Amino acid sequence: MTETIDLTYRLSARWNKARRDRCDDATAAELLYEMFLGDLVFRIGDSDFSAPWGWVPILDVVRQLLSAVQRLPVAGRMDIDFTESDAVLTLAAEDGVVTISSTYSPATAKVKLGEFKNAVHHLAADALQDFEGRCPGLRTNPLMRDLIPS
Repeated sequence: MTETIDLTYRLSARWNKARRDRCDDATAAELLYEMFLGDLVFRIGDSDFSAPWGWVPILDVVRQLLSAVQRLPVAGRMDIDFTESDAVLTLAAEDGVVTISSTYSPATAKVKLGEFKNAVHHLAADALQDFEGRCPGLRTNPLMRDLIPS
């Protein structure tokens, strides 16, 4: 069941609708829904759950995925919602295996929970480093402690 997990993003040219040069005092709405917009790239083996829509709020997806991998072992199922869309990515965990499906792709895939957690944590680390470079002050914004647990 060892499948390659490709979990990353591409920011769109209009990634910063809030038009901010610094992020230290950005609001939660700006951080989650107006900045860092782009495409989610998410493939497991031959199964493609990417969301190449150009407007996906990447920081919000990262936040939801981090919460999901923490809660999945107890909750059993978590849905990742895409803002302003009916699209949903569903994660279901059982016996250390996560089954991934969505409302926007016919694909289904299974991966070990530990491998999925690693992929999500790599995504979060890469995104936060990139976003801080694009919008200095992001890491010192007090809202980030609540939005993205360390």
